[in-house]
Amino acid sequence: MAGRAGTEVVEIVAKVTGLAKDEITGQLREGKSLTEIAAPKGKTHADLKEAILADAKPKLDAQTTAGRVTRGQADRADRGKEQRLDHLLTAKRPAPAHRPA
Repeated sequence: MAGRAGTEVVEIVAKVTGLAKDEITGQLREGKSLTEIAAPKGKTHADLKEAILADAKPKLDAQTTAGRVTRGQADRADRGKEQRLDHLLTAKRPAPAHRPA
């Protein structure tokens, strides 16, 4: 997960699950999805998605109020974000291959 958006998502998942950001990124490197990482903490895919969308909404509303985007553009961005989130939360990064010493 790269970039500012990825960092923000990891921060939100950390807040929702109570896990440290380093622990989350370590488990991602091991090949787990964010949904799998959250499950032992009693958090579901829907819980993560709701928290991430709730974090993004005021930012998008502020851009609309400031005139940077139209309401239609904001609505399309919301729909697109939901679809991308489903993939992001279930995506698995391949675990690194174990190499003999």
